[in-house]
Amino acid sequence: MKLSRKIKIRECSECGWMTILASPKTCPKCGGEMKPMKSAKGNKFKARPETIDGLRFASGKEAMRYRILKAMAQADEIESLVCHPVFRIVINGIDCGKYTADFDYLKDGKRIIEDCKGGDATKTEAYRLRKKIVEALHGITIQEV
Repeated sequence: MKLSRKIKIRECSECGWMTILASPKTCPKCGGEMKPMKSAKGNKFKARPETIDGLRFASGKEAMRYRILKAMAQADEIESLVCHPVFRIVINGIDCGKYTADFDYLKDGKRIIEDCKGGDATKTEAYRLRKKIVEALHGITIQEV
């Protein structure tokens, strides 16, 4: 059963006492101020999102790759740079989902699709399966950087 309401935890700024009750403004133990705790949930790979030119990138590595590709595009080394291209996964007329790559561009007339990966841990089983399906369905090769 899924609860639709989030539980908010409050913590004493002095002694660290915690409660799920929203009402106490002061700590019943020490009298310190009760403040809402920030969510500890974050990216499971510890990646920190960045925004550049109004585009959100999932990690610093992806953002750095965008800066490099943008400079290459300005120097006319690559063309038609697209960020976060979406590839639909349609099998027997059934839309099974999508795969979003990080970058798509042309270099020397050849189409290149890239996905930035931080290491083996980010290459999950689901990622590897989607990558293979998209490569087979669309006749492309996805490069991991």
